[in-house]
Amino acid sequence: MTSDHQDSGPDLVSRLELDARVDAALQRIHADDAAGNAERVRAGRDRLVAALATSQPTQLPIPSRRRGRRAPRILAGAAAAVALAGALLAVQALGGASLQPAASAAAVTTLNQAAALTVHAADAPLAPGQFRYVATRQVSTVQFTGPGASDCAYQQETLVEVWIPDNPDQEWLERRTEPNERTWVSCSQQDGDATGHPLPTHPQVTERRAAKGHFTGEFVGRENGGDIPLPEPGFDNPTADFLASLPRDPQELYQAIHDFVRQNGNQARPDLVFGAVQSLLATGLAPADLRAALYQAATYIPGVDVVDNAVNLDGRQGTAIGITRNAVVQEQLILDPANGDFIGERSVVTAEDHGVPAGTRHSTAVRTSVVDALGATPR
Repeated sequence: MTSDHQDSGPDLVSRLELDARVDAALQRIHADDAAGNAERVRAGRDRLVAALATSQPTQLPIPSRRRGRRAPRILAGAAAAVALAGALLAVQALGGASLQPAASAAAVTTLNQAAALTVHAADAPLAPGQFRYVATRQVSTVQFTGPGASDCAYQQETLVEVWIPDNPDQEWLERRTEPNERTWVSCSQQDGDATGHPLPTHPQVTERRAAKGHFTGEFVGRENGGDIPLPEPGFDNPTADFLASLPRDPQELYQAIHDFVRQNGNQARPDLVFGAVQSLLATGLAPADLRAALYQAATYIPGVDVVDNAVNLDGRQGTAIGITRNAVVQEQLILDPANGDFIGERSVVTAEDHGVPAGTRHSTAVRTSVVDALGATPR
């Protein structure tokens, strides 16, 4: 929507009045935080006044540990002066001044906009006895060595459903459904069976329950005849306690991710740091304030860029933010530019990789809802 604005008129806030309102708000902020960084506050004031004076939308920094009611997505123009002043001045500057965005300018803009939308859109509240329902549909590519040391690969779909109670300290339920219907990229079912570990061909449904979602120690499947234990709580296996422990300040969160990757025996390569962000978002379990912080933390990762502005994932349209891994796979986050929602993730093979041709895609789509009973699904 566009509108015409004049330099004066009864329905506009004058520049002097606007300056006075902003200065008053700044004084309140200084009273609450005498140790605040004056230079950052002055910069924020100048940015706000400039945006309001021209009636253009402004990019807001993201608050630390803030969750608010669902609000209009963009506040702009002199008529929104008081509300926008409050929104801008309520946010805290990013922790420290040592980090600067390292992603492309387009990625930084897209991620910051998604964060600004997300932080104003708290997750749907749960009434006593209700559950947050998270459905994650994954199309994955499985690679293995077939007869004669051939490179074999197939794709299969998995649905993981999680029910989280209104009190997250109580029991969670996870249901994993594997249709075991494969699309062969290279080789065949017979080649898979010839490895000595026949691939199942009938649907499998498994359930597990645990307080706080702490499923560690349970088993998620079999590989080469052995059980696969879930890892300790982390970015790809978060529990309620793990989620609560993560900082909401974007720079602190970036550092926490960086340290986590290194502690797990890896070099903190940009693609691995991005992968940790991707993994946590793909679980669908991160609350709105943490999702916003994750988006902004990703702006500090070198090599991150906007790779596609029109991705269709599970019937939803979004923007892909990606990074290249090992020169053969591009890892992507898919965000809804209209509301900042995380739609899912996608991996695109950019060069032939052990039997998987370039152009092959695997993806994860995430949907959330509220249901009235454990095990119930949205209607």
